[in-house]
Amino acid sequence: LEAVQRAGVYFVNWFVDMFAGGRSDPAIFDRLEREAATVPIGSDGLLAGTTLVGCMDPHWDPSARASFIGMHPSHTLGHFYRAGLE
Repeated sequence: LEAVQRAGVYFVNWFVDMFAGGRSDPAIFDRLEREAATVPIGSDGLLAGTTLVGCMDPHWDPSARASFIGMHPSHTLGHFYRAGLE
C-alpha cells in the first residue's frame, strides 16, 4: 500500500462531491464522520485505493487510478467514506 499520499483531501472532497451530495453544506462532513464511526475498522472488507491523481511511491506513476475493492450490497456510504479515510 502507499507510503506517500499525494492528495488525501482531494480524494475526500471528490468523494463527497460525487457520492454524498456535494460540499455546499459543511455539515455533510459531520454526517459522514458519524456514519463512518459506526463501521468497524477495516470497513467490513471494503478497500479504497485513493490514487486519483497518480502515486509517488514506490515509484512515480501518474497513470495510477483509484478503486474500491471488495464491495458488497451491505456496504453503506459510511463504509465507503471510512475506507477512503483508512
